[in-house]
Amino acid sequence: MKDKIIGKTSNEKESGSNSGLNENSLSLIEGIMKQAEAEAEKIIREAKEQVERRLKDSEAQAKEILKKASKRADELARGIENNFRARTTVEVRRLELKAEDELFGLVIDMVRKKINELTSSANYRGILKGWITEAAIGLDTEEAFVNFSPVDAVDEKLLRECEREFKRIMKREIKLKISKEPRLKGQGVVLKDGGGKLSYNNQVETRIYRDQDRIRKLVYGELNG
Repeated sequence: MKDKIIGKTSNEKESGSNSGLNENSLSLIEGIMKQAEAEAEKIIREAKEQVERRLKDSEAQAKEILKKASKRADELARGIENNFRARTTVEVRRLELKAEDELFGLVIDMVRKKINELTSSANYRGILKGWITEAAIGLDTEEAFVNFSPVDAVDEKLLRECEREFKRIMKREIKLKISKEPRLKGQGVVLKDGGGKLSYNNQVETRIYRDQDRIRKLVYGELNG
């Protein structure tokens, strides 16, 4: 009985030892797996949070871009509208000036025609008297030579009437004589002093030129009345 071995055999010992080792390994693996799962969940959670932040940032950026684009569009629209209004105002003013010039030219032509038609009327002699007297007063000399166009019937009798009218207004006398220079081409009269250095032009075109501002105001008032 001495050969009888008490206790476990070597195989049984190894079997027991391997069983303990397997249990420890499983526990270690389970721990690692849990840590890995936790780490994976953390990574996934952080990734989701980062994606959400990026989405929010992108949305905010998109809203800001849209806001800036809308503001720029409004500015462009206002700029186009203001430019259109400015150009329209300029164009309207240009058309107004054109109409004013055309009407002014028409009025001037009518004035010329009307004054020319007066040469055959009985009242034209009185008009000539007024022109000559006005020129004599403007010239303001003791003697003046009167020149006129072929359509203006100026004679010595008319000059005497002008001298009397001059004296009535100026309280002194003037001597008026018919000029020996070639007759004027344009309707009206021109007076010169004896030396020929001073002159007063009272021809129709000159009178129209002197009165053009007043005529233009009348035309403007007619257009905007």
